[in-house]
Order: sequence, then C-alpha cells, then structure tokens
Amino acid sequence: ALRHGLLPPTLHAAEPSPHVDWSPGTVRLLTEPVDWPPGEDPRRAGVSAFGIGGTNAHIILEEAPDAAAEPDDAGEPAEPGEAGEADGEHERALPVLAPVLAAWPVSGRSAAGLAAQASRLAAHLTARPELDPADVGWSLAATRAVLEHRAVVTGASRQELLTGLAAVAAGEPAAGVVTGSVPAGGAGRVVFVFPGQGSQWAGMGAELAACSPVFAARLAECGRALTPYADWDLLDVIGGAPGGPALEAAEVVQPALWAVMVSLAAVWQAAGIIPDAVLGHSQGEIAAATVAGILSLEDAARVVAVRSRALSGLGGQGGMVSVVMPEPAVRELLAPWDGQLSVAAVNSPAAVVVSGEPGALAEFEAELSARHVLRWPVPASDFVAHSARVETLAGLLAGELAAIGPEAAVVPFFSTVTCRWADGPELDARYWYDNVRQTVRFADATAALAGDGYRMFVEVSPHAVLTTGIAETIEAAGAEPGLVTGTLDREDAGARRLLAALAAVHVHGRRVDWAAVLGAGQRVELPTQAFQRQRFWPQAPQPAPGGDRTGTGTAAEARFWAAIEDGNATTLAGIGLAGIGPPGEPRPVSEVLSALAAWRRREQDRSVTGDWRYRASWLPVTEPAPPVLSGTWLAVVPARPAATELAGWCEQALAGHGARMAVAEVAAGELSREALTARIGQVLTGLPDPEIAGVVSLLALDEAPLPGYPLLAGGLAGTQVLVQALGDAGIDARLWVLT
Repeated sequence: ALRHGLLPPTLHAAEPSPHVDWSPGTVRLLTEPVDWPPGEDPRRAGVSAFGIGGTNAHIILEEAPDAAAEPDDAGEPAEPGEAGEADGEHERALPVLAPVLAAWPVSGRSAAGLAAQASRLAAHLTARPELDPADVGWSLAATRAVLEHRAVVTGASRQELLTGLAAVAAGEPAAGVVTGSVPAGGAGRVVFVFPGQGSQWAGMGAELAACSPVFAARLAECGRALTPYADWDLLDVIGGAPGGPALEAAEVVQPALWAVMVSLAAVWQAAGIIPDAVLGHSQGEIAAATVAGILSLEDAARVVAVRSRALSGLGGQGGMVSVVMPEPAVRELLAPWDGQLSVAAVNSPAAVVVSGEPGALAEFEAELSARHVLRWPVPASDFVAHSARVETLAGLLAGELAAIGPEAAVVPFFSTVTCRWADGPELDARYWYDNVRQTVRFADATAALAGDGYRMFVEVSPHAVLTTGIAETIEAAGAEPGLVTGTLDREDAGARRLLAALAAVHVHGRRVDWAAVLGAGQRVELPTQAFQRQRFWPQAPQPAPGGDRTGTGTAAEARFWAAIEDGNATTLAGIGLAGIGPPGEPRPVSEVLSALAAWRRREQDRSVTGDWRYRASWLPVTEPAPPVLSGTWLAVVPARPAATELAGWCEQALAGHGARMAVAEVAAGELSREALTARIGQVLTGLPDPEIAGVVSLLALDEAPLPGYPLLAGGLAGTQVLVQALGDAGIDARLWVLT
C-alpha cells in the first residue's frame, strides 16, 4: 500500500457487517483498490496478525521521507537497519573494502531453511542477469534479517557467486563459501589476539592496503606516529621500496608489525566486530594496549620504536628454541643451565619457548634430542627477549619511556605478564620492561579467558601463528569450544582472505556489518524468506491397510464376523462351528449365534461412541507464597511528577517484599547513553551496597516527542538507551519495563 500508493481491497469480508451503522462518515469496506495519494501528513498503514492460540502481533508502518526533499547536509548515512536506508543508496566515506569482490550473506532458521533460501535466491538471480552482484550483496546485508544458520558466498564474478549459492543449496563445501550456525548458547564474547615477533613477512599488508581504504588510512596514521623515532618510512618497508630496510632487525620488524596489527584491528572494528577483550603475546601487547585505548597512537609508537631499538643494540649473542613439552618438564630439564637459559614463553599446555646463551642452548637441544623431544629453533633475530640478557635495559627504558601516559582501558586488557586484568594506568615504563623480561604467560591467560566465557579468539596479524596453541589450550582447559581464526595469511593476504575471516566470525554468531564492508550499494528486489512450515495439529488415525467394514485384520476373522452379523448358520458351519450342540440339532448353534451377534453390536457401538465422552477431574492447588525479594533495586524514572508518584508506589511494593530501592531521575537533557551511564553511576556511588538485584524502568511514562524526532516518544528511546547504559555501568540484573 505504501510503496504503490494504493489501498488494497478487503480480502475476507465481501459483505459489510449489518451490525455496524455505515451511514455517517466516509468509512466503508473496499472491494477494489483505491488510490492513496500523499498528503501533508505521512501515510501510515497498520498490519495485524492473529494467532489461534492467542498470540497476536501488530505493527504500524510509516512511509519513508522523500529522499529528494532531504537537504544535502541531512547527516551521516544511515546504519544498516535504520529508517530510510532501504530505499536509496547507502554510502560511507571510507569503505572497509574497495569493490574488488562481492559477498552475499544468506541465512535461515534451520539448515534446511538456509539451503532453501540459497536455492530460491539462485533461481531469482539466474532469471535476472541484469542485477549487479554488488547491489545484490548490499541488499542482502541491509534489507534481510540475520538468522541462526548462515552462509557467506564470496566471488569476483557473477558465475562464481551463483556456483557458491548452488553449493549452499546442496549442502556441499565449495571455494568461496563459508557456512556455520550460531551456537546454542550464543556466539560468546570475542578476544582480539596480537602475536609477538614471528608473524611478519616481506610485503605484509601491501596487498590489503591496495584494496582496503580503512586499512590504508590507519597504516598511514601509524607511519606518521613512528616518524619521530625511526629513520625509515613505514610504507617503504611495507611496500618493499628499493633502498628501504628489510624486515630483519628488531628495530624495523617490531614497529612495522605493530602498525600492521593495529591497522588490521581497525578493519575488524569498521566491519562491526568490536572486541570484548584484547590479549597480546610479548611485543603484541603494545598493539593490544593501543586497541584497548590504554596507549595513544603516539605513545605506542614511542614504546615499540624505543624498545625495539634498544633490543637490537644488545647484539645477537643468543637464541631461542620451541619445545613440544609441558612447562614443568621443561623447567626441570633447565636446572643445569640455571641463569643461562630461561622459559621465554608458554604458548600452550605442550608448547614452550626457551631462550638464552648459544652454548647453553646447544647443550639443551642435545639433551632434548637424546630424549626424542620434538623441538625447532625460532627464526634468527638480532636479540634474545625474556631472558637475563635484557636486564641491562631496565634503566634505559625507564628513562626513555617515562613520558608516556597510559590511560584507563576502554576495552578490557588481560595481561600475559601478570596473568590478570589490567586497568590501564599501570602499563607504564616499568611494565614495558617487565613485558620483555618476564615469561609470557600466554597459555594461562588464554585458559583464564576461555573459562570466563570468551568463546571467539581472533588473531589479528599478517599470518596466524597462535591459533593452534589457543585451540589446544581451550581443549585442555575443558572450556566450551568456540571459534579460533586468523585474519590474513602470507599466501593469501588480500580481500578474499579477509572476507573469509569475516565470514567465519559472522556464521558463528557475531554479526558482521556487511553493508560497511561492501560500501555503496543500491537496493534491488530479492526473494522473500523460504519458510520451513511444520504442521502442529494432531492427525486423525488412519485405518490399517487391508482393513474391511468390521475393522478386522485377517480374512478368516472377516468371514466369521460377517456370518455373525448376517445370522448365517450355514456359513458358520462351513468355518468350523457346525459341531456345536447335539448332532442333527442346530438350535443350540442358533442360540450361540444370537448371543454372539448381540455382543458384537454392543462392542461396535461402544467403540464408536467411546471417543465422544471425556471426564474432567480437578486437583486442589496450593496458592503460591508471595515472592521474597532482597538487595537493592534501581528505579529509573523520568523527571515528571506522575513518574515520581508511581516510583513511590513501586518503592512501597518492593519494600513490602523485602527489597530496598534507589531512584535515578532522568531529565530530558540526560537522554543519552553517556549521560545516563553517569547518572546511574552517581546513584550507585551513594549506596552502601552498589550491587543491584533488579532494575525497574518507568521511562515509558515520558510520552513527549524526542527532540528532533517528532514521531518518537522519549520513553521508547529512553528504554533503548537504558539497556545500553546498564551494560556500560556493569549492571547485569534483570530489567523490568513498566508501560
């Protein structure tokens, strides 16, 4: 009706009800479509659905504003799902990826539903070859719900994409296709993991910088931050410019690797994947602290550049070896070389790195060989970290890094030095010395996060080096398995690999903002959802195959009961009943026959009418005791007299059941996520026990329009903001919304 400007005819009421007086006014039933021209006020249409079980659903749709009437500076482009985006173009100033590849996200409520939807979409697009694959991808991302069973098909050509859709429809694996489903308990929280030195390779990031504006822009920012501390250009190193330094010395490798990892994190965040925690391995903690908001880009550049230059200055007298053996066994073997060798890192329950002096390291490797222990040397570098060799740097780093100003973490930061959460300000100069001197407790940190409900680990690096150890650690800890994935690969480091990584996270439950990834697009018509219908009504019992008019099973029984119902003594005699009674006197048989016939008729009547009756019985139910509450409940109320009065009633009701109540009044100017979070924090600060047992919202009482949105009630917007503010304030108690 809204799209075509027509009022549709009534479907299920051909005749007007005689119980309604239709004479006054102009309301009447429509028997044919009627034009619905636009007027001064926006047109609205109500849609209702009535379920036979009593579940009803109603929605009011309002026509979208005329895009041509909007001013040029109407504001930022709409986010996916916001009003107005579906009818026009959706553009972003800085897309995650240039349009080198298309991605088609598809979903369904079940595996069968996903396959059916892929099949329906493939047929639709095959019949419409004029549709642009990029527009199809954007329309799938911006105008379709994301359900539990998911697939993402990527490709550079229309045929490649259609082939992927066909594979999804058939339930078969194929190149460019990633499928999965949301776990029963949800996707879980996501951790960004930043490795230390070792994931670098010549040319890392160059291919992605050419096709990802977000990555290229962040990489340029990192390069500018490094300029005061390096006599080389970051982009020259990344691009392998003639005369530029190679990725060999720590003072080049570590700053370049830091910049690439920070830029990759920006890509993930621009794609809608915001980390719930960050975890760094050795120098990877500098990138983790940057993404967490603890270190500014300038401070992080200072830390990584100054420290790596100092490490290079130590000289190359040392080495490292990876050992496939549990940490306790390794430490026991290291006893003869105490002070010469150190456990540099514990990467998993059975993977340890040892560092130290070359001679002692050679003797240790000989011992491992004699014990048939798998080991391999870490690729050569110009320094040895996490050993006594770096102790001479303590004073130098304290002076060079004294000027940094770490701040409170915006994203939770789990330290692999202390193996606990860090607030942020403690990541000062001393911390960055400890980071390079102490053992990297990566396995312990991973196990702690997995045990705390973090189920998705994304290694943010140019080549995945920690994913195997992460998976082994989670399995050994007995934690619920989730997803462990990398970002790029040295053999596949462009848009295709990045899309595959995003798709893996998406199909396992974290929703990727595909509209942001794909950039601009025009809405095109797509097929509706392929619903998988299931009938829940009971089925009437069906007669058994081969049955007859009496419901009997065998032919002999059928003849017997037919003879009884017909009163046919001759037939009974023929099937073996002729011997009943004295010879030559059929009378007793007739009496038996009469009795059997009467019995048979009674049984038939009873079987027919037996299902016509039922008996209802009642059992006494004890009235439940009134609920008993405890703790402090928070009431969030608009600053209006009616709400204040109702808040008083709520306080009396809750107090009558044993609870205490704290009230947070919200003025009109406080209706923002940050302001409401601060207001709740003020109320909690004044409580003797800041633990909140429940939250009651009376914000729905505010029916005044939200400033700038005349059709949106302040209470409705306030409820959404309250849910966000409660999360920001760390309150996970149940929220009760009074309407």
